[in-house]
Amino acid sequence: MASLSAGVGAEQRKNDPIRSAIHECANSSPGKRQAGAPRLSALCHTYVERNHLIVDMEVPMLRLRLRRVTENRPTALPGQRHGRGWRSRIRAAVIGVAIVGLAAPVAASASEGALAPPREFAYVTNSSSNTVSVINTATNAVVDTITVETNPQEVAVNPDGTRVYVTNGGSDSVSVIDTATNTVIGTVPVGTLPFGVAVSPNGTRVYVTNSSSNNVSVIDATTNTVIATIPVGNFPVGVVFSPRGTRAYVANTGGTTVSVIDTETNTVIDDVVVENNPSGVDVTPSGAFVYAVNLGSASVSVIDTDDNTVVYTIPVDGDPQRVVISPGGTRAYVTNSLTTDVSVINTATNSVVGTIPVGVSPVGVAISLHGTRLYVANGGSGSVSVIDTATNAVLNTINVGDVPLGVAVGQIEGEGGPVPGRARPGKRRLDQPDREDGRGPGVSTRHSGETRGSEGHSRGTSGSAQHSSSHVDVEIAYKDRTTKRRRSR
Repeated sequence: MASLSAGVGAEQRKNDPIRSAIHECANSSPGKRQAGAPRLSALCHTYVERNHLIVDMEVPMLRLRLRRVTENRPTALPGQRHGRGWRSRIRAAVIGVAIVGLAAPVAASASEGALAPPREFAYVTNSSSNTVSVINTATNAVVDTITVETNPQEVAVNPDGTRVYVTNGGSDSVSVIDTATNTVIGTVPVGTLPFGVAVSPNGTRVYVTNSSSNNVSVIDATTNTVIATIPVGNFPVGVVFSPRGTRAYVANTGGTTVSVIDTETNTVIDDVVVENNPSGVDVTPSGAFVYAVNLGSASVSVIDTDDNTVVYTIPVDGDPQRVVISPGGTRAYVTNSLTTDVSVINTATNSVVGTIPVGVSPVGVAISLHGTRLYVANGGSGSVSVIDTATNAVLNTINVGDVPLGVAVGQIEGEGGPVPGRARPGKRRLDQPDREDGRGPGVSTRHSGETRGSEGHSRGTSGSAQHSSSHVDVEIAYKDRTTKRRRSR
């Protein structure tokens, strides 16, 4: 485990309560801490990605703890004052908590007027049934079945959690589902044999890969109309947005490339050569790396997004289909259709550290908001495997429709208002750097959709609202005086 002490002296931590708290989390075992240090974490992990350190921790009652840290900020030393950087770090942490809504439920006297917690659901496309199964992840039961058009393939949930988008391969269309009523409220004609689908981080655009048209349809999420068509490689399938939404990555399964799209201009700016038949793609929470699954080579290519080059190739099991990266960015999970299992990749070493047997012909895979559960669509078994990511054990198998292919996890608002943490269109995302130039020092808190993924609250990534403790990634950037931290995409 990397130490938070690297690059940060004791004196700096003494006068910076945020760094001190995170340092205590990362470098102390549960229940052991120095006198006066805040007890923020029961579980924390650290790892290094490029020139900054990521701390992945579970934090009970994060809102109260961070407020206490903020209020008890240290007095400035003689001749010293707390600069804007210190205040911006505190502000970033507090705003992150307020926006993301990570606080656990507290006593009624301390949470007067609090909103009901959001409910999490998994949406599964059943290709031969022409339906979408809706699973309540709290009970692991199918609570609704939605009829769509012919041969639904993949599914994505928007950041607000209000819409689900389903590609219908046999109807050349996309079904738009209202999650409040679980009804289809729109059908958007696209290209031929639509397959993959992804929603931009701000929720305004939907990208759909049209496998037989060799292009990507760009849908305006407000009007549900196609506003652009982007030519890409041969038989595109997987698609994913970068955390800031400035890039989209498309796996061209009919060839050996991943197309890189500039989302501002809707043009391909690069084609990255990987191995044979890339089918699924996902991006790390920082946007530094893209993982592309190569169906024809039984491997995963790791792409450095700085220069769009392959920096690692990881062997996996037979016929890998899709990949999802954990909210903390520490693990990548790959479904292997031929060997009926899931490969677990340690992203720090880019090596397979575990294999999880699931159902027959697993294809789609999604991870919960806090990264505690993995959902795998078993196309040959008509089921979804629910995996505990702490133990890599299958906890439950849920029967759905015929030939389930895609799965996505999202949240529905609780009573009393919207779910805390949803980024509204046009609002600043938590995964953007604190400074416009993208350089540290600074603290950015991210709730992964990714589920926002990664970790963000982005529903299209995943979510788990049933725990009393909350999961947050805190990224601390230490600027090297001889180098500049690149701006994240």
